[in-house]
Order: sequence, then C-alpha cells, then structure tokens
Amino acid sequence: MGVQGFTSYFKGKSGRGIYLTDEAKKQKLIIGIDGNALMYYLSDKVLSSVGSYINLYDDIKNYFESFLKNGMELIVFMDGFTPIGKFKELEKRYESKLQDIKELVGNLIDPNAKFPFTRFLPPKLLLNEFKAVLKELGIHYHGSFQESDNEMKQWVVDNKGKIFGVISNDSDFLFFNLGETYYFALSDLKVEDNEIYGLGHTSKQTSLALGIEERYLPMVATLIGNDYTKHIRSKFRGSNYQRIDSIVKNIANYSGSSIISIIKDNYHRLPKNDEEICLDSYFYYLPQPTKEPRSEKGYIYDGLFFAYSDHRDFRFVKSQPWFEYFFSIDCGSNYNHLSFMRSPYQQSSVYQLEPTIPLSRSFVFKTAPIRDRMFGLLAYELKTSVHYTELSPDQFTYASVQRTPILSEFGVLDCWNDKITLQRRLQELCFIFTTDKETSKRLSSQFQSKDYQMDDLLLILFLKYLKGCNLIPNANREEPIQDWMIDAFILHHVLISHRVDVDRSNFDSNKQTFEAIQMFDYFQSLMFMATTSLDILAITKIQHRRLLPPHRSLDCVVFQILWREASLKSKQKIVDPINDLFSSRKSVITQDIENHFNQLRQQINGSTLSFDYKSKEQQEEKEVEKEEVEEEEEEEKEKTTTTTTTSNIEIRLENLKLCNN
Repeated sequence: MGVQGFTSYFKGKSGRGIYLTDEAKKQKLIIGIDGNALMYYLSDKVLSSVGSYINLYDDIKNYFESFLKNGMELIVFMDGFTPIGKFKELEKRYESKLQDIKELVGNLIDPNAKFPFTRFLPPKLLLNEFKAVLKELGIHYHGSFQESDNEMKQWVVDNKGKIFGVISNDSDFLFFNLGETYYFALSDLKVEDNEIYGLGHTSKQTSLALGIEERYLPMVATLIGNDYTKHIRSKFRGSNYQRIDSIVKNIANYSGSSIISIIKDNYHRLPKNDEEICLDSYFYYLPQPTKEPRSEKGYIYDGLFFAYSDHRDFRFVKSQPWFEYFFSIDCGSNYNHLSFMRSPYQQSSVYQLEPTIPLSRSFVFKTAPIRDRMFGLLAYELKTSVHYTELSPDQFTYASVQRTPILSEFGVLDCWNDKITLQRRLQELCFIFTTDKETSKRLSSQFQSKDYQMDDLLLILFLKYLKGCNLIPNANREEPIQDWMIDAFILHHVLISHRVDVDRSNFDSNKQTFEAIQMFDYFQSLMFMATTSLDILAITKIQHRRLLPPHRSLDCVVFQILWREASLKSKQKIVDPINDLFSSRKSVITQDIENHFNQLRQQINGSTLSFDYKSKEQQEEKEVEKEEVEEEEEEEKEKTTTTTTTSNIEIRLENLKLCNN
C-alpha cells in the first residue's frame, strides 16, 4: 500500500538526519525491513533486459552486509497472500506494466536505442534470489499472512522501545503510530560499506509537520487515498499537492469530532459501501492490542515477539500441513498464485518480453495449459467447479480471461499429507510441462534418485518444451528455436552450476541480442511456474529436492555471450557442439563439464539413454546431504516421540531453528 501523492507532497517538510553507523556504536540497533519493497528497489540496478542474477546476488548481498558488519540486527518481513480486495488495484498496475514492456521491447529491437533504458522489469526469479541471500547470511525472515506493512506495524508496537527503525518505500509507515521508532524511506537511505545515513521520521514529527493531532494521521491517509480508498473522490480538487494540502488543513481544524463525521465531511456524497471502506482503511492504520497468553498469539525469536495475523482466515491456514513451509524462507512460490489455498477466488497476471502481437500468437497463450494444470492441484481441494481470472497481453491492450483449472487425480493436501509417493509427484511435475505420460514416467523414475539435481530435470523439461515453440523477434517474422541456441543455453547452465567464472567485463549492454533475451525470458517464465508447482507438490519440502539459487544456474549475460559465439558458427555443420561452437571455451571445459553437457543434450534431444551423470563434486555433496538427511530424520523421529511433553511454543521455536538451518 501507499498514500497517493503524499511522498512528493511531504518531501523536505520533516525528518531527522541520522548516521545509523554512529548510532550502532552507542546501542544495539534492531531494524525491520520491508523485504518486498527492498528487493524491487535493488532490482532497479539489474534490468530484465540484462537479467544478470550474478549481479543481482552481489547487489543484494552487499546491501545487507553493510548493515551486518556494522553490528545491526535485521529482521526481514515479506508479503504473503494477496488481499482479494486488492485485485482491482493489481489490474491497474498490470496495465501500467504492459506499457513498460512495450517500451522496453521497442528499445531492445531498435539497434539505435542506448542502454540503460528508462523502462525496466524486475527479473522473474527475483524473490528466489532475494530469499537465497537472506538464508545464506542468516537474516531472520518473517513470512506475513498478507501485506507485511500491517504485521511490521504490530511488531513495532508489541516490542515497544526495542525497535530502532523500519525501512521501506511505503508511505503508509508515515501514518502508523510507531512511537519513537523511525521510518526510513529507501530513497532517502544512503548505504555504503562503512557509512549508512538516512532521514528518519517518527509519527510525532510527521503530525507536527502537518499541523494536526497525531491521532488523526490514519484519517489523513484514508482521505488522501491509499490502495483501498483512492477510487473514492473527496470534495477537494486541484493538483495532487493542492488536494492533499486542502485535506490536511481541513483536518487540522477538527477537535473532538467523531471519525464518521470527519469522513462524511470530506465528501460531497458517500455511499454506504464506500463509507465502510473508509472505516476499514482508518482502522487498518491502528495497532491491535496483544492479548495474553502471548505464546498462543505469536512466537518469540531472539527476545522479540512476532504476533500472528488477526485475519479471519489465519486460523484455518495455520492448521494446514503446508503452513510452516509456505511461510518460511525456503518457499519459492509466488503468493499471487496461491489464493486457491484459502478461497475460491484467484487472479493472476502473465507477461512476456514480446512485441505487440495478438494473444493467440503469444508465449503466454501457449503456456496457459501449464497454468491450468498447476492451478488444478490447488482447486482440487475446493471440491467445487471454479474458474480463475488471468490477465494477459493482447496487442495494444490486455485481456481478462476466465480459465478453468485442469484437475489432477490428487491435490495439494494429498501431497503434503504424504498420501502420494515421491515418484508420482515427480511424474505429475513432468506431466505439467510435457503432457507426455511416457516421458514423464521415464524422467520421474530417473530423477527420484537423490543423486540428481532438480535444476537439471527442469532444464530438460523446459528446453524440450521450447524446441516446439517459436521465437518472435518482431511482429512479422517467426523463427524456430534452433539446436545451436539450445546448446548455448545448456552450456551456460552447466558452466554456472560448475562455478566456472565466465568473463562478463567486456559485455556491451548496447549490443544485446533480442532473440537471446526473449528465449531467456521464456525459460524464466517456465521456471517461475515450476517453483510454485514444486512447492504445491511438496517436492521441495525435502531438503535435497530444492532448487539452486538462480545465480547458481542462470544468467542472461553469460547466455548472451555464448549465444554470440555460437551464432557466428551456426551456419556450418555441427557434429560436436563443444568443439564446433564453443572452441574458445575449451580451456575451462573439464571432462566433468563435457559429460554433464552431453547427458543433458541427449535427454533434451529425445534420447532414451539414462541420465547417469554425476560429477565428483556432486557425489561429494550428495554424500554430505545424505548424512544430513539421515540426521534430520533421526531428529524428527526423536521429536515425534516427545511431542506430548513439549509445549506449543517449544515446538514453534524448534521449527524456526530447522528453517534457519
């Protein structure tokens, strides 16, 4: 959420300049971070047109390490389920995003366009990379039930006097009563290795700057317009600045008036439904008192209390077998895909880096059955016929399409209650992306072994799928994906997964290849759907079935470098891709790498040979993982036998330790 136009209006009116690095030398600083706001803020540096997950990883890690090495304790809050009442707002944002895509694609196709472009898109696996860094650095993660700002507000109130500040770019924080806790806007925060400086705001400072009583701050936010009320037009008109200024001055004149009377006085006409929306918005900004006993209303981590959501659906969600995982740092799902897990209403949006073309010709259209099968696993539990709304680009606008999930023989609860074997779940995953039962059965049989990496299975599935699709470099010409393009993608994945450092320093961002970027974007889209499918099928609840962080398997810059090398030799007869296309890389291609490449290539090209590749490094890693799994199973067995004598809070703390490990 955010209050419409308020950031610009309020700029320069209030705030205290604070060197956080100096404050950290005097006292322990505990800082809450709006994770969704921060990850999108940092992704601005790594445009989707470049798509470097390696650069993204470095940027995120460096940002957090600047705080950690100066002794600050960070708590990162992330959004959960999308509020159903926000679907209309998300549709408006989607429409705006399509304009960004149109301009970005135009720049990528235009050889005269100069990088960096004014329009960008965040990488599609941004959430997965962000969480991977948090886990690597041991930063505490709190998965919110819905939007994180509400739970951050309550967290500050429940831990009064302990939280130094919260970081976000959401102007709602200016209207929460956070006591002496500072709100730092990301845009006003300067983060360097040895110095962190920001402009801090308290609710008292904000109210003084506006000339109103502190208790009226939630009313100001409601009347100016947030994500829920901005469609309700107040009686004040003019530019954004004039309108906000009039509302603030009008509220400054109130004293002792009731909330309802203030709301009604700011509108010429207010239907009953809109009046209720305004009241809901007002109460949203107010903290809820925490009831005793606290252990039943939340959990404690490092002396800090984290309250559970007071949403009416939370108790049901918490009772589900998937709750702990889906709200943990390990979950890779996009929460916009998960509404069916708690209600019969589902809205999702899809986009691709494609020119302006009819929906029927787009990659979005071709992949719709994949999403139908994925949503079918969730809709299975609803025991009723349901539909979901999908927003899809269609020429110069977008289409809102009602689609019907394709039900499987089982659903998400069957998977998480271990009623379905691992091989059957892997088979379903393969079937979602191939619809070929024989191929699905063969691959699932091979990859159920602990010796094989899930990223390799997905690479095989996706590149087999893409071989049947077309690239569309412009609206008038279609070109099939050729074998040398597939070879370039395989090698880029293998080199990165084997931690081979491909020199990217000479990569010219002004000479990018749109076809390569588009193919990479296709792959990202399939991976985006697969991460959610893996979680729904309870495959990733098994430690060694989890995917590598994106920077360990994908990078658009590395792919473009190999694409260019291969394209120069693609017209000649290709017998041995390593020698014929990538001879300049021979010095770094070990026998392990070549074996890995050839095995993947055989599977993608339809060979029925078994996938028996295991590098020495992988064998060693699998031995360690096997020992860890056996230890986890033994610990789980011991924990089960003592469940009756362990309190609820102790179980919760034990689960937190397991997640953090």
